[in-house]
Amino acid sequence: GVRFVRDSTSTTPDRGVLMTLRGSRVTIRNCWFDAVNALTAISGTLVDKVTIESCIFEGGAGDIIYLKDSDDAMVKNNRFVPAAGRTQNVVFLDSTDTAVVAERCNDCVVVGNHVGGVYDIRYNVSSAHAVGGNNTSANLVAYV
Repeated sequence: GVRFVRDSTSTTPDRGVLMTLRGSRVTIRNCWFDAVNALTAISGTLVDKVTIESCIFEGGAGDIIYLKDSDDAMVKNNRFVPAAGRTQNVVFLDSTDTAVVAERCNDCVVVGNHVGGVYDIRYNVSSAHAVGGNNTSANLVAYV
């Protein structure tokens, strides 16, 4: 039930990140991320067993949720209202090297999300992710 907002006088989104995850086994539930003056709402590298559930994400000029080399993450039942004209992903499960298990996102779940507009959920095909059940506006992009 917490609202995260980047207080900025900037009239355009810049490099700000609303929340940088530094540890594993984190649960973020029922929060509102107002990223109108931010680049990314949630960012984390090597953060395993993270759950992001039932949140609202508005705005953002970069990847709204960006997880890199993280395992067993769950992004479930969120609502994404991206800024108009954005070109980045609503969810990006990024990998340093998809051929190396320790250097990629593994076994993540991205389900039941509502994406307001045709925006990408990007994930690697080198792992057993469960990506589905998102509304039809969510464009699923698998990469090697």
